[in-house]
Amino acid sequence: PPMSPDADPLGFEAHRGYLRAVARLQLALRPWLAARLDASDAVQQALLTAQAHRDQFRGRTPAELAGWLKAILHSTLANLIRLHTQE
Repeated sequence: PPMSPDADPLGFEAHRGYLRAVARLQLALRPWLAARLDASDAVQQALLTAQAHRDQFRGRTPAELAGWLKAILHSTLANLIRLHTQE
């Protein structure tokens, strides 16, 4: 579920669609995983991680925020891929 504006002072929600597209692309490259993992779930997990570590964001522009969120998403996806590869 989307965050309320008060809970999202950095504007993470504005990047949800972009992050979902990135996650879908990454999962499309791994068809064996796409059936087991949902892009929206990966994005939600990445946004929760970003929210928990928002004090570590040092950027100032929307582009820097998008890059920071994308890096968190890639880390989240890497962890999920490792987890699902071990099963």
